[in-house]
Amino acid sequence: MNRRTETPEDRLQGNPAKQPLTEPAKGVYERILLGVDFSPTSTPVYEHALKLARQNHAELLLMHAYDIPKTVSFMPPDSYEQWLTDYHNHAADQMKRLVNQAREEGVRCHALILAGLPEDAIAAAVQKAKMDLVVIGTHGRHGLSRLLAGSIASRITPRAGCPVLTIHVAS
Repeated sequence: MNRRTETPEDRLQGNPAKQPLTEPAKGVYERILLGVDFSPTSTPVYEHALKLARQNHAELLLMHAYDIPKTVSFMPPDSYEQWLTDYHNHAADQMKRLVNQAREEGVRCHALILAGLPEDAIAAAVQKAKMDLVVIGTHGRHGLSRLLAGSIASRITPRAGCPVLTIHVAS
């Protein structure tokens, strides 16, 4: 069976018998998770993830995971609770700003804030929410600073269960 492709004239005439034979192309990704740390260097990473979400008509999940600093364990319980409340409120305010910006640009966007190691939280969220892509920034540390600080990106990649796009940002 020989099928001809639609011509511009077919589209202009609106002939239903000559409608396209294929469905419109969908994006490669439907659900994108962006790990957010609110640092100034994360802005270009957010903008890139937003662009990917727009191009793919994908849903964007912004996720911030924070590990409780070891020094907090030396605080009195009341101070610890206040620190935790203040930190969570700050993170929620930052997330609300980013979600609103994404929605203004026509992207379906949600936020998630979790306590725990970022690599654990991201791996769990990817599996639970069935994400297609993880986007994270990397500072490209080398040598002693990488040994001491580690690389969240290098710990997420083998555990994510989906492709991970790392975007190098200047420190």
